[in-house]
Amino acid sequence: MSATLAKFFDDVAAGIGLGPTVDRATVEALRGELTTVLDAIGDHLPADAPTLTLTKGRIRAVLACETGALAANEVIPQVTAPMMLGHLVDRVVASYVLTGTVPTDPFEHAVDALRAERDERAISWLDGADTDAVRELRADLADRAARVESSWPLVSSEWWPRLEDPARIPFARRRLILSGRFDVMLGGRATPLPLVIVEIKAGAATAIHQPDLYWYALLGALRDHVAPRVVAVWSAADGITTTAPITADALHSAAMRVVAAAERWIEVLSGREPKITAHPGCRWCALLEVCETGQRWSPDAALDEDWLDDEVDTGDDA
Repeated sequence: MSATLAKFFDDVAAGIGLGPTVDRATVEALRGELTTVLDAIGDHLPADAPTLTLTKGRIRAVLACETGALAANEVIPQVTAPMMLGHLVDRVVASYVLTGTVPTDPFEHAVDALRAERDERAISWLDGADTDAVRELRADLADRAARVESSWPLVSSEWWPRLEDPARIPFARRRLILSGRFDVMLGGRATPLPLVIVEIKAGAATAIHQPDLYWYALLGALRDHVAPRVVAVWSAADGITTTAPITADALHSAAMRVVAAAERWIEVLSGREPKITAHPGCRWCALLEVCETGQRWSPDAALDEDWLDDEVDTGDDA
């Protein structure tokens, strides 16, 4: 369902729009089942292969097209303007959540935050960008920052906000790792409020991103042994909040998706011929110029930049 972010906060506080409580025993049983399966799958990872880190991007990629995923896995992903905008929006939102105000100069504040965090790849891109690219980025960020101010409610300390919260769950003697980072985690534990996760997108959220919400729920449940009641994605492009109430079945489906992705990754890394599949992200694939299947994919059916995450998937925390 979709709603404004202010309404989302009000609804969560009132117990509206939440999934049923998934008890700890159910979460632990799911973790046990997933551990058994992923440990067995991980044993087939070639001895000379590096640790396989599964992020939402790598899961989505290999399930969409094994050939494209394998090609992308062999290069360091380049920072792009949409990805950079995502970085900057995340810093503006973080500032708002902590202080209740949008920075006077959102661009300079966000860049200073990246420099303080020593995000070398992001800073290198900014330092090398031409004047027009930086001007456009400033304008795009100003638009998103205004939407933060108009869309986000004040987040009281009662919500116990945790920002850019990382999660790494090891399996198979640490040879296979599930990795992610929650943009904003709220409530739970010592608070009187339900545990919820809010993901931030600089662009528009689409149906392509729906499985990502359940991935975040699974990752949170595996790390904290407690499942979030709802996961939401807020789009800075249009101010729309899309929510996914979390159930035990949703967690199980997300776990099966992880298993399917892990199986495919280990099979292709072990030498199986990767399959080629047309999908909405073909137009962004590094192999498009030599891939007839991708070239036949209808541009009218494809998605624009929304297929791409507005963050850099380095294999660690995307």
